Amino acid sequence: MLIIKQPQCIRCIDISMGRDKLAIIDETQTCSVYDIKTKKLLFQEPNATSLAWNTHNGDMMCFSSNGYLNIKASNFPVHQRKMQGYVVGFTGSKIFCLQNLTMQAVDVPKVLQ
Repeated sequence: MLIIKQPQCIRCIDISMGRDKLAIIDETQTCSVYDIKTKKLLFQEPNATSLAWNTHNGDMMCFSSNGYLNIKASNFPVHQRKMQGYVVGFTGSKIFCLQNLTMQAVDVPKVLQ
């Protein structure tokens, strides 16, 4: 079953909690998020290196890019926090990032400013 046709090689991929959205980072470091049912592109962000959907909230995801941790909630603009490393997980209000050989847990405020 074909879900999404992607012209570039995929470097990172994750599916949302509700299995209705697919996030992909391709070899050009573009983060693309698709609605699986409609196959519609919901948004794109450049310079992404890793991503993760929130395991408790299907409308929240995060991705790392150029020394920043980016948090995307629903249709709101991306919220950025300065942080080095690669996103490896997002559960509830905690984002897990790998920086060198150290795993860091970053708390995400309930209200992003």
